Amino acid sequence: MAYQQESILRNVPYENGFHFNTPAGNYTGTTAVSLEDFRDKLKNMDTQSVAYHYYRGDIQVWVNDVLGDNDFADRLCFIQRGMTEDQLRAELMGLLNRRLGDLKIRNK
Repeated sequence: MAYQQESILRNVPYENGFHFNTPAGNYTGTTAVSLEDFRDKLKNMDTQSVAYHYYRGDIQVWVNDVLGDNDFADRLCFIQRGMTEDQLRAELMGLLNRRLGDLKIRNK
């Protein structure tokens, strides 16, 4: 179990990172290479980009397929629709902070 948690918290190679795009599909120049890096970059990412990726399922797929955190990917799917883009980012930030806290506590 600890190995899995360590694996979830690891840095992935740049090519496997989460590459933020605009809703038009243009790369923003920002890539996250870990769950913590994703959280940190999400803080300042344009909210339209955040909503674009969330509603397409890109974030959930990256967390599941690249980081291997199936439980958290499943939880991300249950954010209610109809929020403003700012509310969506705040909700994601809260979930990320809780997940990172849980994983770091378990790794000690």
